[in-house]
Amino acid sequence: GPVPTLGPALLVSAALLAACAGVAPPPGGPLDTIAPRLLASTPDSGATGLGEVRTLRFLFSEKMDRQAATSWLYFFPDQRIRRTKWHGAVEAEVELEQPLPPDTTVVVELAARLRDAHQVRARESRRFPVATGDSIPGGAIAGVLVMGDSAVTRGVVELFALPPDSLELADMPLLRRTSTDRSGAYVFSWLPVPGGPWRL
Repeated sequence: GPVPTLGPALLVSAALLAACAGVAPPPGGPLDTIAPRLLASTPDSGATGLGEVRTLRFLFSEKMDRQAATSWLYFFPDQRIRRTKWHGAVEAEVELEQPLPPDTTVVVELAARLRDAHQVRARESRRFPVATGDSIPGGAIAGVLVMGDSAVTRGVVELFALPPDSLELADMPLLRRTSTDRSGAYVFSWLPVPGGPWRL
């Protein structure tokens, strides 16, 4: 059936992404211009009914710049990262301070600032849901981000929970983040129905 689309946005804030990648030719070889890709993750995208999950693993298509996960990995709702351990520069093992919360859908985001060993950045952020509950909700908010008469491409749109009797953005928990495509369109998926109130 159709995906439910939730109420109108009240406030939109966007920031343009700088997607520049500094590339230096590796000694004795051709210039590397191929962006790294996520090949697999544990838990996998869309996994449900997870038990106590405190460690996540990410397998990449090539050797990576072994950065701490705090610089490229985000969770919604937020989870604190304890440490990052790299295996052969192609697999990152990330340990959390606490297990994922029970009966919760958690959106995992690998940011576009993730770099390979030759400093080539990922082409875009990657997001996927996992759930400690028995299902992943199917609600969504979709729209187009416009500035003046032009669509905003590669913009960032954030979704906040709206606490009762509060109008201060700083008081609103950040629930999700997504990016616009070339047409300025964006979508927040895996939202509870009914849900809200929210602000964009």
